[in-house]
Parts: sequence; structure tokens; C-alpha cells
Amino acid sequence: MSWQVWALVSAVFTALTAVLARAGSAGAESDAVAFMRSIVILLALGALCLATGQWQALRSLTGRNLGYLSLSGLATAGSWACYFRALKIGGAAQVATLN
Repeated sequence: MSWQVWALVSAVFTALTAVLARAGSAGAESDAVAFMRSIVILLALGALCLATGQWQALRSLTGRNLGYLSLSGLATAGSWACYFRALKIGGAAQVATLN
């Protein structure tokens, strides 16, 4: 598939993320909700790596790769913490529009 198809599928999942995250976080603490979402993502992507045979490719990551990916992970954690706090206060359509 072309990158455009993958980008479109990504946009669909992104739209679902806001609606489902808003519904799933109702009445819960935003940081705990973000943590739970992270666990689900970790398990889902781990299963995907195993299913596609990419698990072994993790060994080929260099120190530079790991450093930048770690920084990216920290930025993602900050983004999600803010995202779920915004969802707690605002509506999914409002938050998704800015996100």
C-alpha cells in the first residue's frame, strides 16, 4: 500500500482515539487512564511485532536509535498526559480539533 493509504487509515484511528478516550476516561483520573492506554498499546504492538516477525529486528537498534526513541517516548508521555487532562475538561471534538 502507498503511504497515502496508511496516512488515511492513521487519520481514521486518530479520530476514533478521541471519541473512545473521552468515553473511557469519564470519571477517571487522567494520568491513570493514559497509563492504562499505554499498557494496551504496548501489548498490541508487541503482539504485532511477534506476529510479523519484527521482534528480532529490535536487536538491530543502535544506541542513537534508542536515545532518540526514548526522547520520543517521553514527548509522547507528555502529550498523552496533557491530552487526557484536556479530554477531562473539554469535549472530544474540541480536543481532537487542536490535537
